[in-house]
Amino acid sequence: MAGEDREPGVYRLLRQAKVFRELLDAREVETRADLARRMGVSRARVTQVMGVWRLHRPVVEHLRAMAARGAPCDVGEHEVRALVGRSEVEQDRWARKRLAGYHVG
Repeated sequence: MAGEDREPGVYRLLRQAKVFRELLDAREVETRADLARRMGVSRARVTQVMGVWRLHRPVVEHLRAMAARGAPCDVGEHEVRALVGRSEVEQDRWARKRLAGYHVG
């Protein structure tokens, strides 16, 4: 069936965030605007992707572990991005409820 092998959006978001952070940390680009030009995306998209780093670390680590295992995932990028700005307690509550069926161990 078409699209079965497609990478889940949340995994793509995590991968992009890692690449963006590496480019900035290595000083291969100086600003987010430079990064946007280099990656061929808007500055707004860079901001969206970099927002991952403002999520509560255990939530990100759980999603990363799922991605590393290639676990099927129906958690969307928009759903995860909506967590940015919420308290750690709210993010943890979301993760316990939403990721309960995804085991990483």
